[in-house]
Amino acid sequence: MARLGQQQTLREKLVLIIVTVAVLSSGMGILLITLHDLRYYRNDFERNVHTLAHVVAENVISELVFEDHEQARITLSHLMSVPYINKVVIFDNQQNVFARFSRAPDDTLVQIPLTTEGSLFKGNTLYLMHTIFLDDKGYGKLYIEANTAYLDRVLTQRMYDFLVVLFIIAILAFFLAFYFQGYISRPILNLSRVLKQISESRDFSKRLKRRSGGEIGELYDGVNHLLDTIQAHEKEIESTLEELKRSESRFRYIFEKSNDAMYVLQNDKFVLINPRFVELFEYTQEETTAPDFNFLKLVAPESIPAIQERYERRMRGETISNQVTFKAVSKSGKKYILTASLSEIEWGGEPAILGVLRDITDQVNLENQLRQAQKMEAIGKLAGGIAHDFNNILTAINGHAQLALLRANQDEATRKDLLEIVKGCDLAAKLTRQLLGFSRKQIVELKVININDVIRNMQKMLRRLISEDIDIQLKLNPDVPPIKADPGQIEQILINLIVNAQDAIQAKKEHQTTDRIIIATDAVFLDKRTFGIHPVERTGWFVVLSVSDTGIGMTEEVKSRIFEPFFTTKKERKGTGLGLSMVYGIVQQNNADIYVYSEPGEGSTFKIYWPAETRAQKADSFSPDRLPSVIRGNETILFVEDDDGVRHFGCEALSSLGYRVIQAANGKEALELFRKHNGKIDILVTDTVMPQMGGKELADRILEMRSDLKVLFASGYTDEQIVHHGVLEEGIFFIQKPYTIEQLAKKIRQVLDGDGHS
Repeated sequence: MARLGQQQTLREKLVLIIVTVAVLSSGMGILLITLHDLRYYRNDFERNVHTLAHVVAENVISELVFEDHEQARITLSHLMSVPYINKVVIFDNQQNVFARFSRAPDDTLVQIPLTTEGSLFKGNTLYLMHTIFLDDKGYGKLYIEANTAYLDRVLTQRMYDFLVVLFIIAILAFFLAFYFQGYISRPILNLSRVLKQISESRDFSKRLKRRSGGEIGELYDGVNHLLDTIQAHEKEIESTLEELKRSESRFRYIFEKSNDAMYVLQNDKFVLINPRFVELFEYTQEETTAPDFNFLKLVAPESIPAIQERYERRMRGETISNQVTFKAVSKSGKKYILTASLSEIEWGGEPAILGVLRDITDQVNLENQLRQAQKMEAIGKLAGGIAHDFNNILTAINGHAQLALLRANQDEATRKDLLEIVKGCDLAAKLTRQLLGFSRKQIVELKVININDVIRNMQKMLRRLISEDIDIQLKLNPDVPPIKADPGQIEQILINLIVNAQDAIQAKKEHQTTDRIIIATDAVFLDKRTFGIHPVERTGWFVVLSVSDTGIGMTEEVKSRIFEPFFTTKKERKGTGLGLSMVYGIVQQNNADIYVYSEPGEGSTFKIYWPAETRAQKADSFSPDRLPSVIRGNETILFVEDDDGVRHFGCEALSSLGYRVIQAANGKEALELFRKHNGKIDILVTDTVMPQMGGKELADRILEMRSDLKVLFASGYTDEQIVHHGVLEEGIFFIQKPYTIEQLAKKIRQVLDGDGHS
């Protein structure tokens, strides 16, 4: 029954193919003939209606000329004998119905789809509009609706005839196919039956008898030759298969259970990976074996050159180590340090590489941290020891100098020399305190101090810390209130920030004419109105210590990690990653806040907000209602700022002072608003560094349209730094962020009134 079913299935396939081809060919021919007849009958019908329109027009022209409506209706009533005419309407030159005929008794005149000469088929209806002429003069129009229903009857009859013919063709094709298919199916089914018997009995000594020539005979001979080969190597194949199964089982067990990531790489493509590999790199077997998958996706950018060099050396035939350590990256971006052990194997008869990857990230990180900790501990011990011994020497020198001063027999010149020695010892003692601060061996003693005094006392030491081609500038507000802090900790902060600033400047490929580090102090009062333009969401007086540089700047990713212990962007052996974390710890210990403002290529500014030890002024001293009237105004200001908090604060403050404010969140929006309100705007106040279009470019484009417009720039960088970077030119008005309401209002009045310089 199985063989019979198989024969019937094969026959059915052959018969189905032949019948399908015959029916499709015949059906296609019938379809083409039908389409041709449809077009022919329609064209013939349209010609008949046109002819009828000419005849009717000639018969009603006289009635139309003499306006004989009754005779025209009689003439049209003769069309009742024409079965396919549904409606005829005669229009005069004023588009009024002159006479009409309709086969439907309750016909009402509906909207006519044609208004000009011509014809139109819609469904089973032909619409025709014909102009009635006499001596080349039009007297009206003839409208005809003709029903093509009788054409459908004719075509339906023809389709019925064609279907009968198609049915006859299908029956004939079926019988012919059933008769001739045996010439192909019987030899193939016989071959299949014999091969199945050989397969079931595994007796490869049987041979097929050739019963025909041609391709079928060649097929039988080929099968017999195959049986000869299989029989000759049957035992060898069985032995090899058993050994392969055992070997594959052992390899699969080791491969799947290994704690190390393992892979097979062939022609630079992964052909096999183990579960640990998937867990480590987060790529599935299907993803890694895809044709477009590049194995370099798994290598971190910093290790790609070394891997490519190994690959090129291997391609040149050079001997390379089978052990390599590199940095890898997973699908989600997680990085590892891996050591790879590589072996050349044969896979599928072709050369391949078996790789074993071991994750040594934690081990390397611990070793690095241990080395850094040991290095810092050694440096700290050395600095502490030197400071201790130096203090002993200074104690002796200072003591003897003071004893000498107690004697009354020295002359005035000697006394001055001794006083200079004592003064020098005091300065040296300050240096040792700074050295102890670096080694974190000093005792923290909080006291009320003036931060400007600490900075001035460190000026010479800071100068020696950095390269001579970098200029240090002090911008110290003499009116800053005192703070409560340990001077040694302030010194530690400055040392770390200055050293980092120097490294950032030296990391920049293109140095400026004069590279600068600017140390500034200022006093600010913060309240709820200043939230958003300052990083500190507390109220009261603060002393702001800022260190700015003209260095390489930082990305957002780097800024988010700079205070992490052991995080550094410097090359190996160039940085510990502990300096800024120590600064952050001191700031937090003293209830202060630190803020970093930086953009790639634009330098960095570190600002520390230290609570001031004063309550001289209250929060309401900065109320807009109490500001002097001299800084108020009624001009129109275009205020451009990409930071929402700063923009809202500035607009609210200026509006409260009487100004009309038009605000924009970026340069492009500001340009559109300026074009719209050009004649009304008195001053442009814009941030300097903004995405897409900076403040300098915005000002230049606006000044091209209106050269007399006043411009005030604002930035979180220092004035000198922006000038140094070429963003602003000398003489342009500028205000430093963060600013108070009074500072902003005074600066705007200064620009508008032409009072002073930037």
